[in-house]
Amino acid sequence: MADCGGAWSGTLRILLHSQCHLIRNTPAAPAAARRYVREALAGQPDRVVDTASLIVSELSTNCVRHAHTDLAVTIEQTENQIRVDIADTGTGVVTPRNPGPAEFSGRGLRIVDQLSDAWGVREFGNGDGKSVWFELSLHEKRF
Repeated sequence: MADCGGAWSGTLRILLHSQCHLIRNTPAAPAAARRYVREALAGQPDRVVDTASLIVSELSTNCVRHAHTDLAVTIEQTENQIRVDIADTGTGVVTPRNPGPAEFSGRGLRIVDQLSDAWGVREFGNGDGKSVWFELSLHEKRF
């Protein structure tokens, strides 16, 4: 099972808050992950909560469909941003796809790329799993 020790914690400067939640790999995992994110980010701007919930839904669905392992969702928060990490113990490689218009799936990582300020993948090594993380600014960007 993925555990909170496998997440990439402590990566943000001046960390105000960090918490982790373990979720069993069941068809209900994406809903549980969304619920956890919404509860953990209560009080943050709606656009941040909604975006984080959508991205977490995509990533946790990938864990259920492809990694076939439990997952750990870690949320770190600073004054200016949040970082969410979804870790699993699966051996698969995280690769964005370019699905055709008739394909029903394969767009999740493209959604993550478009909606997050930054994202990436960290392999744990020795086939011990990986994590996919993303960051969102807590403040509106002004141009």
